[in-house]
Amino acid sequence: MCREWYGMNWIRKCLRLAIHMRDHGRCVYCEGSDKLTLDHLRPASKGGSNKPRNLVTACLSCNSSRGDTPWWEYADKWPGAAGRIQRFRRRSVKHLRPLARVALEQANNNVRSALDSSAQEQA
Repeated sequence: MCREWYGMNWIRKCLRLAIHMRDHGRCVYCEGSDKLTLDHLRPASKGGSNKPRNLVTACLSCNSSRGDTPWWEYADKWPGAAGRIQRFRRRSVKHLRPLARVALEQANNNVRSALDSSAQEQA
């Protein structure tokens, strides 16, 4: 269910999945799909929130290597990344939450499995 927590308990599974779905299940920087995480565009330590507008899908490699670099500077390394980030972060995830909830139920609350199955359905 959406009420269960994921990882370090900072975001609900259904919201995490909805953000991944909004971002087409790919890293907004390199467009990879392995080891996906959520990246705070403005870090929480600098006043950033956990709201979907401040979160984007990033692979572990890009999220780790970005470090303290402002997202727009890091995005310059990847063709089209800044545009993708601007487009995706403007999109609401509200309509994706019910889909994420169903996908999680069908995937036994496994975010990765739910994302994989939702990607197959969209293809």
